[in-house]
Formats: sequence, structure tokens, C-alpha cells
Amino acid sequence: ASKDRTRKDSASDSIIFLGKTGADRLALGQIPTLHIDGKTYKRRGDDNNYGMTLYDTKGSERGGMAFMGTGRVGLALDRAKPPYEAIGLMVDDQENFAGMYINYGDPKARDSAIEFGTDTNSAHIQLNGKDGLPRAKLDLDGTNKPAWQFDDAASAAKAAQDQKH
Repeated sequence: ASKDRTRKDSASDSIIFLGKTGADRLALGQIPTLHIDGKTYKRRGDDNNYGMTLYDTKGSERGGMAFMGTGRVGLALDRAKPPYEAIGLMVDDQENFAGMYINYGDPKARDSAIEFGTDTNSAHIQLNGKDGLPRAKLDLDGTNKPAWQFDDAASAAKAAQDQKH
């Protein structure tokens, strides 16, 4: 605890570097509660997340690198305004997945703009519309057979509906 720290909501097993105003600027160790524009939010994962968190001059989280207790390691860079998550890299031990996503800067967008990744037997690159539906996708399965898929909005919506049934 520090009387000079402006943020009083969360204790964590980390070293926290403060800016001139008392705002968090860098945390090393246990990842503190997510903090944006003076508000805190529950973080994905559990309290066993360790790494480095970067903050802007006002103490809002802008990115970081962490190893989560769930077996996922990730690197994320955030925007200053919604939607906050801009780009992320991750490796997930449980799913044997490694990949990257880039999100739209529009808060109304329903999913990532670009996703690509690999798992045990496949690789994929996917471009999504702001409605969250895939528009272009390249899959490479375990037999090294590529599959291209291109969809307009109506086709993508129908395919998503068919997957639900």
C-alpha cells in the first residue's frame, strides 16, 4: 500500500511503479484488477495471473503480457477508448492453440476483424465483418489440404444459422 497511489481498490503481489500524479504506470508480478477510466472490472482468468501491465498517464490499462493460471500466455495492446482490446497474441496450453486477433476500432463491431492461428492439426486465417460473421477464410487441415471460403453478408448469416441447428 502507498499513500501516494491514487488507486486504492486492489492489492496485488506486484511491484507497481507510479507516475508523478500517483497513477499506476507499470505493474510487474501478480496482475492487478483491470482498471479503465477510474473503474475496475473482473479480469479474465483467476488470481493466479502474473506478468507485466502497462498503464497510460491516468492509470488506465493499455496493454500487457501475462501467464494466466489457466495455462494461457498472452500479449495484448489496448486502445484508449472502447472497444479497448485492439490486438492480442496468445498461446493456450489446454487447447494447444497459438494465434492472434486484431479487433475493429468500432465499439459496435461484434467480433474480431482478423483472426489467425494454429492448433494441433490445422491453421486458419479469417476476416470477419463487423457483424461478427466470417467473410473470407483460409483453412489448412492436417492433410495440408487448403480450403478457401468467401461469403457475402447474407451467405455468412445463413451459414451461422445453419451451424446453430
